[in-house]
Amino acid sequence: MSAVGVSWEGLGYFCDDMKRDIWFLLRYASTLEEATIVTGLEPENCGSAVWPLVEEMRDRAMSMRSTDIVVIPHPSPEERELLDKLQLLRFYCNARIIVFPCSDTDEHKTVWECLVKYVSSLWPQWALPVDDPRGGVSDRRVVPREVFIVGVQIESEESVLLHAVWCTEKRKHAWQFVGGEVRFGHDETVYDAARRVWAEKVGCVYGGLGWDDVFEVPAEKGILVHISDEDSSSLRHPSRPFLFVKVKQEFVAARTVGRRHIRMTMPEHGQFVKHNNTEAVRQVHSEGWTFIEHEEGSWLELDVTNGRMSSVDDRPIRKEHTELMRAKPDTLWQWLEGFGVKVVMGAAIPEGKQMLVVRNIDKAVSDEVLTEFFCGTGRGGDVRIPARGAEALCEGGGGGPRVHEEGTALQRDEMWKTKHHCGDLR
Repeated sequence: MSAVGVSWEGLGYFCDDMKRDIWFLLRYASTLEEATIVTGLEPENCGSAVWPLVEEMRDRAMSMRSTDIVVIPHPSPEERELLDKLQLLRFYCNARIIVFPCSDTDEHKTVWECLVKYVSSLWPQWALPVDDPRGGVSDRRVVPREVFIVGVQIESEESVLLHAVWCTEKRKHAWQFVGGEVRFGHDETVYDAARRVWAEKVGCVYGGLGWDDVFEVPAEKGILVHISDEDSSSLRHPSRPFLFVKVKQEFVAARTVGRRHIRMTMPEHGQFVKHNNTEAVRQVHSEGWTFIEHEEGSWLELDVTNGRMSSVDDRPIRKEHTELMRAKPDTLWQWLEGFGVKVVMGAAIPEGKQMLVVRNIDKAVSDEVLTEFFCGTGRGGDVRIPARGAEALCEGGGGGPRVHEEGTALQRDEMWKTKHHCGDLR
């Protein structure tokens, strides 16, 4: 590789709140000989001896837009030695700076692939298998950047509730599952990351309850559903592991208020900073105080027949999380079925008929192409198109091939219940 990449993802808030950047951190790292906590209060003129070298790298560095990654082309041995010192820096948020070999480019997909390859070589356990949307696990392995924890409450064979928190970030207000970024070099596995994220995000507002106080089993005994975008060029969050774990009834009884709300208790004393206290937020980075991000919790109702979630107050639910549940992952639905939940894995299929759902069909595909695709083998068939360019339903059994217009086929919700899926038709 002819270049070096530097990733400090997870340190964005530190840099914003403490008015620091990667070049200041590089100067400070030059003064270290062993791992040291960075508070952001270090002298502005630290590392003055390497300023010319740092400025030279800064002038030719390529920044990845909307990410905390830079690529430095053709570093000299002296520059590479200085860059490696960034890995001595430690932070109260447990994030680490990763210095990795990279191609001489600012193309997102290539840079991401270089970072993934390096992370996978150091920590192979982070290359997680991806769930196949057609059921089971695919051959693909992807390194995640975040993890979500979903507490599951099973009220009856027909009632499933999912733990959610209200996101307080601007322009992101919605109910969502508890989640946070993984910390390579700190978290050993995705399950370690899940325990840490749960403790950091909501542990303090649940009276300091630990994982074992809330969930029935260890993180490793939960069901991990790993969804990944086909386009892995996204440097932000190209994959999303979701860990589903049953919650203890003691937690439900102690924390549920009214119909579906979950009681969160703000600490009155101690080293805590609320998300709207902009004046004290620097203490999160300089002294390791706990940042309280969430103040509201709720149980989302899951309709296991179609995967729809609903909130008791009708406020929005995060789009990526609704899409996950609407996909009805086989591993998750089978797990729920193991607890006595009456799940619908497939629609009732009339005798002598075969049904197939095809999703994500190219909108430019014509009715003729669909008919030929399903019925061009010489056997009679009936292709029904309930929504152009979205899904197609094929019923085999007698009669010549016919294409029905929108509105004459099964309703879309009924088609969601069909278990078997095939790949994209492009």
